[in-house]
Amino acid sequence: MSLLIIGVVAAAVLAVQLLRGAAWRAAERVLAERFPLGSDGVIPGAQAIYHGGHPRAALLLHGFGDTPQSLEVLAQRLASAGWSVSVPLLAGHARTLKQFHASRATDWVQAARAAYDDLMRRHETVVLCGQSMGADLALELESTRPVPALVLLAPYIAMPAMARLGAKLWPFFQWVIPIIYTRDRRSLHDPEAGAKSLAYGYTSPRLLSELWKVVRHACRHLTQVRSPTLIVHSRQDNRVAAAEVAAAAALIEHPVKSIHWVSGCGHVLAADYCKDTVATLVIDWFERCTSSQGATTTVR
Repeated sequence: MSLLIIGVVAAAVLAVQLLRGAAWRAAERVLAERFPLGSDGVIPGAQAIYHGGHPRAALLLHGFGDTPQSLEVLAQRLASAGWSVSVPLLAGHARTLKQFHASRATDWVQAARAAYDDLMRRHETVVLCGQSMGADLALELESTRPVPALVLLAPYIAMPAMARLGAKLWPFFQWVIPIIYTRDRRSLHDPEAGAKSLAYGYTSPRLLSELWKVVRHACRHLTQVRSPTLIVHSRQDNRVAAAEVAAAAALIEHPVKSIHWVSGCGHVLAADYCKDTVATLVIDWFERCTSSQGATTTVR
């Protein structure tokens, strides 16, 4: 009887492993067909963005599983307004699914720090803007760098209950659900922008645990923000509820802060229908905060 039980368990484990491998290979095939890699090992169009030639610079940080392409319009608008702009490609992103799975929160944080320090060596003023998880990385970066102006676009400062559970129990979940489909058309209301998106649309329980680390660290830094801060969030955001963002904004004690609500777009603000409004808000904030007059406190 004991041998029968052992055999059944062994067969079940083998079946799970075969299913896990099949699910992973299927996701890799889908991504390889949709996003074939270029000769540099990166999805074409997803490379880091840099516009130089100006003494003032802005660092823009993209979100989890996304690419610099999601901030391309904002980068171009900033460059036209007289700012040098850097949008680095975070570690593991826009490469193979295996490379994405191998990346860690510490890798993303280090990439943000290196990009900001590089700009600091070459420019007299460096401001900071992050979208989604990029906003979380910006918060952590702001805690250790002298940032004259900070912008948080759709900050990912809360995870759904099921995602948190998966993040906390990832060693167990990875045996049952090795790959998670995350694409949500509500993230980009503009169908043209959605078609152009280079975001993976897949994650894993292990990656959820790394994202959860970034979220937790960002939330801890909210009460310690030392920079004038603008938060822009959509009332139709499908990833983070407006109430969560309002609560996070209330934790920021810096006297110069503003929260601006937009409508008609989803989570990826800088690429959606509201991209022009977002660009105008960001540029205005950076200009006011780095001018000799400074910014005024505005909370809406």
